[in-house]
Amino acid sequence: MTTEVLTTGSAWICPEGVFSVDVEAWGAGGGGGGNQQTNADGGGGGGGGAYAKQAAFSTTPGTSYSYSLGTGGTGGINATAATNGGDTTWNTTTVVAKGGALGSPGSGTAPGAGGAGGLASASTGATAKFNGGWGETGLNSSTGRGGWGGSSGGTAAAGFNAGSSPVYSAAIYPTGSTPTGGGHGGDGANITSGPGAAPVAGQYGGGGGGSSEGTGNRGGDGAGGKIVLTYTPVRIPALVMPFAAVET
Repeated sequence: MTTEVLTTGSAWICPEGVFSVDVEAWGAGGGGGGNQQTNADGGGGGGGGAYAKQAAFSTTPGTSYSYSLGTGGTGGINATAATNGGDTTWNTTTVVAKGGALGSPGSGTAPGAGGAGGLASASTGATAKFNGGWGETGLNSSTGRGGWGGSSGGTAAAGFNAGSSPVYSAAIYPTGSTPTGGGHGGDGANITSGPGAAPVAGQYGGGGGGSSEGTGNRGGDGAGGKIVLTYTPVRIPALVMPFAAVET
């Protein structure tokens, strides 16, 4: 069995002997909310991307198949809002994993709401689909902490909700909270750190963390999407030519 992880590019050429592949896709995470006021509350974390799978997708050796990897949403800063995470697609519409939504900025009167996770119901995948996790809402207090980003969906369960908007949650990725295959979201900023964090390397599809209070504090970027292909090449025996009879 062969496994390929696609995190760059836009086309895959089917190898010889491969007539079927399992396709798994993760949408990108939304950007974390920023801040534009000195005494504002924390920005909301971005939502995580959805997961979608199509098993036994028929392929033809030598054929090129297109795909698109969702781009992580950018974090917000000052008057510039964060952006949503992009969708990840395979063969245009065969598999579609929706990206997570942006986290809202904090204001002087209310914290920023966490972004919604990518929806399984809006994704495409005949074998399995799971929601991305919600981003956490920022803290409404003098500490002005930013919300954590939601995790991307897992291979057998929905992503971890860092907090369900608009109710603040103190949950911050306890052990075992993120489902298998899901990528953690970025850290929400505390009052001293300022900007929200992007997910660490390798956490594909996680949402960006929200910023703490203060003009110019930026939300973290969401993580990009990915595709995983799994297949087993069919080995075709080489033809063996019979020996010609030799007269003696």
